[in-house]
Amino acid sequence: MVGLGGLLLLVGLQIIASQEQGPPHGPPPQWANHKCAGPPPAIKNPQKCCEIQQMFTEEEMASCGINKFEEENRQGPPKPPDCNKQECLLKSKDCLNDDGSINHKAVAEHLNNWASEEWKPAVEAAVAVCLGENEVPGPPHICEANRLMFCIGGVIFSECPTWQDNDDCKQLKEHINECKAAKFPPPN
Repeated sequence: MVGLGGLLLLVGLQIIASQEQGPPHGPPPQWANHKCAGPPPAIKNPQKCCEIQQMFTEEEMASCGINKFEEENRQGPPKPPDCNKQECLLKSKDCLNDDGSINHKAVAEHLNNWASEEWKPAVEAAVAVCLGENEVPGPPHICEANRLMFCIGGVIFSECPTWQDNDDCKQLKEHINECKAAKFPPPN
């Protein structure tokens, strides 16, 4: 059930956290020790905190060269998928323009068609954050398709209407909520 959504959410959380860190060499010294300047707390299975229906079928993922995500076989932190694979998925839903750029309207339509009623607020938030500006947010060294998928996954995960009620998930949700509101750099 988690599949690509789980992978994207895990990577998305890591990318979202790193967006506030500045260049890849780490956060500026004035906020290097701030808890929101790094990844969320180490939680064994963060994707279990919110079960999200896959946005793409396993067949669509396989046709784009993306293998089903299996947590138990992963070693180390998740890595972003190859940009061509993400673009392939977006093309399968007609979410890329002829020039290869993201078709914001088509992505919003796809998300709205994907979402059940309880997920509509999360999708609305993702559309506002990830498609609201001319440029998809995220580190410029990451391709636009990956930035889009990370952004959507991260926002939908953080706005999850079916968050699990256990200690790990409560800790993760607290971190997400605190860091969502954090302004960087934080006051000294």
